[in-house]
Amino acid sequence: MAGNVGRADDGHGYYLEDLAVAMTAAFAKTITDADIVLFAGVSGDTNPVHLDAEFAAKTRVKS
Repeated sequence: MAGNVGRADDGHGYYLEDLAVAMTAAFAKTITDADIVLFAGVSGDTNPVHLDAEFAAKTRVKS
């Protein structure tokens, strides 16, 4: 199984005993505006420089 990429055939991942040295996996995600807003809410970082492009453009950040 070494070198396999992705998930097991059943679509539910691998069990610990099925993992082998040199197996790899990949994950990719496009970050959306909703992700930014949700992260701001969870982290408490609601700085308008991060959330408001118009506000940020008036600062030295200049999104």
